[in-house]
Amino acid sequence: MNRRLERVNAASLRVALVATAAFAVVYAIVAALIVVLVTNNLQSQIDTRLTSAVSAVKSGTPLNAQDFLSTSMNGDLSSPSLLAWGVFDDGTIDWATLRNWRGPLPSSVLSANQPTTAMIGRGTMRVASVSVPGGHVVFAAALQPVTQTRDTIAFTELIVGIVLLGVAFIGALYGDRRVGAPI
Repeated sequence: MNRRLERVNAASLRVALVATAAFAVVYAIVAALIVVLVTNNLQSQIDTRLTSAVSAVKSGTPLNAQDFLSTSMNGDLSSPSLLAWGVFDDGTIDWATLRNWRGPLPSSVLSANQPTTAMIGRGTMRVASVSVPGGHVVFAAALQPVTQTRDTIAFTELIVGIVLLGVAFIGALYGDRRVGAPI
């Protein structure tokens, strides 16, 4: 009788491990999908703001830092996370919404007609540029909030996943032993 109970316990352990592994795979796929969708959604929102700012310049928004900061296109330009630079054709900066901006912008951002990712200063940003007489207006938005949100979601999913895997394993083990005990 004791030998049968050992076999039931061993079999229930195997079944619980397999069920937990299957659950872990499904959970990992769903968690990764959530991270990708949220990251893409947040980046899409930034891209929309950049495209709106470029469109505003094309439609005649004044070209100096104070006008950009005081202009409100549905709140897009009044946000401190949307930056703008007026750049001459030779690459020198005429004005910037960042106080004490030092240094040139990478030349690649001057030709960024569509939102693209670039390093500006020490940060990764989404940038878009529009040509104007005598130069360019470059808009940028930091990707740090997107990265922080992505990391927070991934960390939360990891903690929740560990707890759920533990609960799934214990539940499967308990259920298998209950089912197998009468045998």
